[in-house]
Parts: sequence; C-alpha cells; structure tokens
Amino acid sequence: MLSFLFFCFAGVAVLSAVGVILLPNPIYSVLSLILTFFVSSAVFIMLGAELVAMLLVIVYVGAVAVLFLFVVMMLDISRVRSRHGLVKRYPLGVACMLLFFGCMVYSIFHVKSATIGASEGVVGVGNVFLIGSRLYTEYAYAFQLAGVLLLIAGVGSLVLVAGGGDGRKSLKQDVSQQIGRSSKIRLLSPGVGAGVPDAE
Repeated sequence: MLSFLFFCFAGVAVLSAVGVILLPNPIYSVLSLILTFFVSSAVFIMLGAELVAMLLVIVYVGAVAVLFLFVVMMLDISRVRSRHGLVKRYPLGVACMLLFFGCMVYSIFHVKSATIGASEGVVGVGNVFLIGSRLYTEYAYAFQLAGVLLLIAGVGSLVLVAGGGDGRKSLKQDVSQQIGRSSKIRLLSPGVGAGVPDAE
C-alpha cells in the first residue's frame, strides 16, 4: 500500500513538474508548481522526513510560490509570447532531455539499490533534534556562513534599489531650471502624428 501511494505521489509530482514547463498560461504554471511542492512534501512524509516536508510547504508554497503567483497576476500576463528563434533551441532541449532520460535508465537498471533500515540509536528521536544537532555541531561554521551570505545578498539588493550617484541626482530638484522657465503659454494644434515641437 505504501509503495502504491509513493508511486502515485511521485507520478503526480512528475506530471505537475512537466506542467510547469509546458503550460502556456503562467498562472497555471505557478499553480502546477504549488501542486509539485505539495506532493513532494507528501513523499518526504512517507520517507520519514517530516521537518523537510513542513519546511517545503511553509517556505516554498507559503512564501515563494505564492509570491510568484501574485507577481504573475499583477503583471497581467495571460499567455507566454513565443520568442523569435525559439525553434532553433529545440535540438539542444531534445538532446538534454535524451541525456537526462539516458542517465535515469542507466541508474534504474545498473545501480544496485540498498535497503536502509532505521538505526537503533536514533529510534524515537525527532527530525528537528537530529537536524538541529548536526547543524550546530558538525556544520556550525557552514550554517553561520550561509547566514552571512544571506545578509550580503540583502544588503546588495538594498544598494541596487537605492542606486548610485546618478540615480540620486535624478531625484533632486533643479531649482535654477524651475525658476528660469518661461511663463509664456502657447496654444498648439499639432497634426495627427506630428507631435509637439520643443519650446524655445
């Protein structure tokens, strides 16, 4: 029964992942991505990794995928436009697909699978305790380094949003230009497509 459920969840995950790529509507693609995360979390629960499953649902579905969905809905993109020259990339995509499936077939028929049983020393211990103990003992420096990298990424994004010196100058008012403007008002009637001439 567990094997049947595992293959059902895995099959749905593969189909929804393919839908992320092939669906022409970006909103449907994001919804398919959310379905992929949900069924993947179900697979992790069956494997005994409850913490990873909950993190997948909370972080990726609750934050990342929903953010993608809101961005796509705000941009009002109904359908992906076909790009010029996309047909030329089909041979490369087909070659990568054949290489991927070749590796899958080789791993299925030539790599021996081993049955891994639960160790007697960790029976009854939760995933949170095991992952936390490994993070803060063996991988403490790597964990802190990941935090520093995230901090650098946050600071870098703020710097990019704030802009450089030219960006700040464009936000300032040019008082002399405002005072020196002419107070004359001209009534123009330009033709269709002619545009308005520059003020003298």
